[in-house]
Amino acid sequence: MSEPVTYYNRYTGKIETEQIYGEKPLRWVYETGLGQLSLNLFVKRPFFSALYGHRMSKPASRSRVAPFIADYGLDPSEFADSPDSFQSFNEFFYRKLKPDARPVCDVPGSVAFPADGRHLAVPDLSTGDRFFVKGQQFDLVSLLGSQSSQIATAGARSFCRDSAQSTTIATTTALAVKRRRPDCSTAPFIP
Repeated sequence: MSEPVTYYNRYTGKIETEQIYGEKPLRWVYETGLGQLSLNLFVKRPFFSALYGHRMSKPASRSRVAPFIADYGLDPSEFADSPDSFQSFNEFFYRKLKPDARPVCDVPGSVAFPADGRHLAVPDLSTGDRFFVKGQQFDLVSLLGSQSSQIATAGARSFCRDSAQSTTIATTTALAVKRRRPDCSTAPFIP
């Protein structure tokens, strides 16, 4: 198995290890020969996603909710409904939050990411020769399209990978997320 995924936490100033949901099966799929075979034959196929989604909609999947909350440090006081009320893991996964749980940051020069996800800040995209999205390698043009040179020179970029594994881009020189930070002060931009 490869090294753990680490990142620089701008708020604590420390290198930390990312917790990855389903890390063992994901590493098996992406890092072993048999896993790669199953990836290409099954995992990438729409039927596999539909089957897994169906499984996570079953009442038996609700047993995954409490461990997920504990493992990922979620704050149940932000939830509109009690963690015990979810009838399945999928129902928990698309849960509603209380209206005041995640106020949007209004500090000038900052960007608020209202969704839970992983964010990667890149100060100058034009200096990178390759990027990885869902395990596939892309160059700047194939990732961003024909306007890639304009996008790469217009400033820093932040990539957000949410639960649906989509990637969005925002221009910023400083990032701020008002989550458990009542002052919404902007953390320094250190990629």
